[in-house]
Amino acid sequence: MLALGPQIMRVAFGAGGGYARGGLVLVALGMGLYLSAATLNQAALAHGRTRQAALCWVGSAIAFVIVLLIPGFDDRVLQVEVAYVGGAMLLCALLYALYRRPA
Repeated sequence: MLALGPQIMRVAFGAGGGYARGGLVLVALGMGLYLSAATLNQAALAHGRTRQAALCWVGSAIAFVIVLLIPGFDDRVLQVEVAYVGGAMLLCALLYALYRRPA
């Protein structure tokens, strides 16, 4: 996304598919963290830690909403991108900590 993101967006979506390079990098980073968290979530479920995993998801969702409610962001798209990366990072960290905790 850093190297070719905007060009790929124009090819895929035409002239109206423009998106800032920094935003694409943030969304790609968030997606990588989310996919890692989803894998860790499967490990938690396999070990019977359903309740703890659910609490990780709820806590991360609350953090995401809190970032969206912070006033002073001039760029609302950037605010959503930052909230997404932050929420995904928190979720991944919480689920990793759950994964590392002894049974």
